[in-house]
Amino acid sequence: MPGRPPKGDWNAEDRNDVCCYRLRTFGIPSLDRGIRKLLERGNVNMSKKAGSNTNLVIVESPAKARTIERYLGDDFFVRASKGHVRDLPERALGVDIKHGFRPTYRVIHGKESVVKELRQAASRASAVYLAADPDREGEAICFHLAELLDGDRGKTVFRVLFHEITRNAVREAFEHPTSIDRNKVDAQQARRILDRLVGYKVSPLLWQKVRKGLSAGRVQTVAVRMIVEREFPNPCGRIATPEDVAALVCFLAGDTGAFINGQHLRVDGGALETLF
Repeated sequence: MPGRPPKGDWNAEDRNDVCCYRLRTFGIPSLDRGIRKLLERGNVNMSKKAGSNTNLVIVESPAKARTIERYLGDDFFVRASKGHVRDLPERALGVDIKHGFRPTYRVIHGKESVVKELRQAASRASAVYLAADPDREGEAICFHLAELLDGDRGKTVFRVLFHEITRNAVREAFEHPTSIDRNKVDAQQARRILDRLVGYKVSPLLWQKVRKGLSAGRVQTVAVRMIVEREFPNPCGRIATPEDVAALVCFLAGDTGAFINGQHLRVDGGALETLF
């Protein structure tokens, strides 16, 4: 074990030696040996920082960031977006219905520091690799990151896709980078805009008619409308009422009538009457 290196312009190896020297000095030899073994394997780089000749990789999860950085080596440094960084505004519709349903995006509250850190990292990198999850949401995250980092004009931005966090899969993905899939981005935006339109326009009706705090779903709302229009048509051009439906059931049942909601009903002369 070497002694403490002299102060001055320490390089990476000197800093590693100082770390182990301090552990040994304070009487933690086992931890000293463990950290030195990791350093010798190259799994811990205590001096790694973003430099002008390195490439920035952005993933969603901080845990993935640490693993992927080990797989890629010294030419890459990895940062995490921690999920979405931009979305529709919280307290406004954020969708211009009159102009092609154009969305207005804002940095998510609480993510300002994350965006600032990513912008600073991108400014020091020679290229940016966006490695969010390979799904619709991940593609949208990459799209928003690319737009937020667009302040550094001329920066090369790549999209990388891998379906497992293994050394071979990650390296293979970085050997074949691609571009952002706008079809997936548009699909995610359409889903998000529908969520907002239904949530802002239909949910208040649920609060009035059913219960406060309910949220109308973009799929369920449209499905209910389609079911009503298809199952209860009326020749008069209007949606059938419950009485219309009951009359139809009784008419099909004939003279015996039918039991509906605990009542014995029958159609007599075109009118619905209650037997008992």
